[in-house]
Amino acid sequence: QSPGKNSVGGANKRGRSLGGHSSPLRLRWPLQEFSQTLDWDHVTVRQGLARLGEKYNLEFDVPRPDRLLVRARPRSPSDGGDIFVKQSLVTPTGAPELGQGLHPGRLQNRAEFEASPASSSGGTRVPVGRWPDSVSDSARYGLVANRGLLLTAIVEGSTADTYRLIFDCNGDGDLSNEPWRPLEFDGQFYSTTFDSPAVCAPPKLALPGPEMPMQGRLFQFVRTVRRGVIALDDGPVAFAVSGFDGRYADPSSAVYFDTDGDGVVDAETQQSDERFTIKERRVTLHGTSYEFAVAPDGGTLSLTGVMESSHERARLDAGHPAPDFSFVDLLGHTQHLSDFRGKTVLLFAWATWCGPCRQDVPKLKQIREEFVDQGFEILAINRGESPEIVAEYVVSTGLPWIQALDPDGVISQRYRFTGVPADTLIDRDGVIVDRSVRPYSLAERLRELPAATAPVPEREGR
Repeated sequence: QSPGKNSVGGANKRGRSLGGHSSPLRLRWPLQEFSQTLDWDHVTVRQGLARLGEKYNLEFDVPRPDRLLVRARPRSPSDGGDIFVKQSLVTPTGAPELGQGLHPGRLQNRAEFEASPASSSGGTRVPVGRWPDSVSDSARYGLVANRGLLLTAIVEGSTADTYRLIFDCNGDGDLSNEPWRPLEFDGQFYSTTFDSPAVCAPPKLALPGPEMPMQGRLFQFVRTVRRGVIALDDGPVAFAVSGFDGRYADPSSAVYFDTDGDGVVDAETQQSDERFTIKERRVTLHGTSYEFAVAPDGGTLSLTGVMESSHERARLDAGHPAPDFSFVDLLGHTQHLSDFRGKTVLLFAWATWCGPCRQDVPKLKQIREEFVDQGFEILAINRGESPEIVAEYVVSTGLPWIQALDPDGVISQRYRFTGVPADTLIDRDGVIVDRSVRPYSLAERLRELPAATAPVPEREGR
């Protein structure tokens, strides 16, 4: 039976309203182990509801199209406590907006392009079945990532003349039915924007202007943002879902929730406390814990209430205590961040394969040498690499600071380091000072902080 008003006995009036009849709904209660996913199309679920009805009074109600309410109360006190009633609430998002983030791709001549691999880390290449009627011999060819596929783009022209581009936006391998688009100069790029980024990702393709580096590259603006407002009973909550190449449900994609209620959702700051990656799955809004999920195309955000409270996320913005953690160093010793209390500490998330990280090392060495006597130390966080690889690099480059091995990404997740390099500056009292400091601005920030007042035992770099 499709969900409408369907009462079986009395209702639990204390249940929270939680809803969304188009999505799965789980029921859980404190004193009895049970979990049932409701799917209105399966006989097994109807049988499960019948079994529930033997001990529980059930009521189903759809007060509005996006919400399903389920209330239940045990008929006998011996059958346990009241069921914790949950909601699955589905909220649509707005049209995609262009976000920050771009990726440079190679442009090749026709022969080089046709000899390039059929797949890469960006996806699987869609072969071209039909080419445009006329393409100049000087045209350049490139591949553009679009929802796990690599689609063909062709550019021809010059700065002295004008550029134009054709792109297999719909991924059918037929360029004969796509229009040539002029690339307009905006002072930085020669670019074109697609009208429907929900269909064609990325929403913008561009060539670098004459004063820009990386000439001969095709830049794709890979990030889009879709916004919405969740209508919770305790008040509305604004949010934004962030996706790459038109995909919003990948583990590394994110949802920004207006958790502080200021009405502002900054969907560009990677280090924001309001940023929740898809793999985190849990958020607390107005004191209630939810599991969240995003549709692959970013068109909807669903919330499902959970009985157990979410693990409280530590605030990581400036002025809040730095979460403590334990780690194993290269000598196999267990240490803690709190062991460094009394010193100003820079957490430096890095990897040996990371080019920008290696570029940071000389400047960090210089800064450490200048400020170490004033109570400054660097604690490097290496995620996922073996102790042998890290030790070899440390010895070969003479790194003087301690290495915290983070094989399972526990520290990185706690500090929400989404990539490398990443830095967090912590003062001598264990309070976060800056989450976006970089080596070129680090010395200035250190001069603004008081030096350590008490000596802290020196540690060997390991």
